[in-house]
Amino acid sequence: MDTRPAPLRTRRPRTPGIFGGIWPGHPDPVGEVDRLVDEEKVVGLKFYPYDIYDGRGETVRMDDVDTVFPILEHAQRRGIRSVAVHKAIAMVGCPVGPFAPGDLDNAFLAFPELNFQIVHGGFAFLEDTALQLSYYPNASVVLEGASAYLVNSPLRFAEILSAFVRAGAADRIIWGTGCTALHPQPLLDAFWEFQFPDWMIEGYGLPPLTKELKRKILGGNIARILDLKVTPDPAERELAEPWTGGAAVPA
Repeated sequence: MDTRPAPLRTRRPRTPGIFGGIWPGHPDPVGEVDRLVDEEKVVGLKFYPYDIYDGRGETVRMDDVDTVFPILEHAQRRGIRSVAVHKAIAMVGCPVGPFAPGDLDNAFLAFPELNFQIVHGGFAFLEDTALQLSYYPNASVVLEGASAYLVNSPLRFAEILSAFVRAGAADRIIWGTGCTALHPQPLLDAFWEFQFPDWMIEGYGLPPLTKELKRKILGGNIARILDLKVTPDPAERELAEPWTGGAAVPA
């Protein structure tokens, strides 16, 4: 399956926004930003903290003023307002250190007009991530990876989600599953039925997970961040078994 932005947009014309991968080691990263904006029509950039090229590992720090900051500055000039950064889940063969979120602090401060989305946030480094959400209003967190706990370790999912809610970030929590081999609908259904345990609500002073809050997490928050107009299409709720028509959020 071709997952490049242009073919994806052709197959899914209602696709609201696509992020383009960027690597500071690219021969011309600023020019690549221009290409992504002009040709692929991306609405955001995606960074990875570590990668291996020709057998050599390279760390990318988001606070690198010589390599990353010029990319972010140019992206802002081109109208980009969202930057996603892979964190928390280390890839095989990579050191764990670069996947900690600490290098984002100075990026949050240097680019207050950019919204930084911490992808896989809370899967590891939960307390650090929650603290960043409490300090930096331009920090958001994507539940991709952590959402998998819904079906095999719901208490762990509750701990992760409650930490973000307690950080005052209910309007900056973004749903994600990362499902490629499996369909995301079962996880959507599980989240729609999920509630914090009573003892956690009482002990932490948590608000209940209302339908309104769940709708924000499932799409409302990212729609606001990307300035998208959400117009529900009733036809998209009709899913053929086993959900071949695409994922749907319960009414």
